[in-house]
Amino acid sequence: MSLLNFNVIHAADKTPTAWGQLIYSSSYESWIAVANDRKDELRSTVIIKISSEQGLVTTTHLTVPQIATQHMNLGDILPVKEQEFEDELVWYEFELLNHFMSAYSVSRHLISGHRTGKHSF
Repeated sequence: MSLLNFNVIHAADKTPTAWGQLIYSSSYESWIAVANDRKDELRSTVIIKISSEQGLVTTTHLTVPQIATQHMNLGDILPVKEQEFEDELVWYEFELLNHFMSAYSVSRHLISGHRTGKHSF
């Protein structure tokens, strides 16, 4: 899936960013996915920052092949809490290496299986 609009004009002197929210909870599983529609580079690597209300939690790298989407599970990035805890939102943010990248997130409730998804801004 791509949210890319080739009719949008991008300012050459500004570095675009993508950001969005994820559910961080013992009751949910969440993923971040980055799409790379660029055709002239074999792959692009982004540094994803994960933040909570308290500030920056961690950073991680994600390499996305050309004309592909790469995803990662939030549980592989953040430590899983041992006991039940109140659900909270965390934010992801990264600088786009090119104007052909976009992101989205998906969260799934572990018991009901209900899912929610959001695209990046």
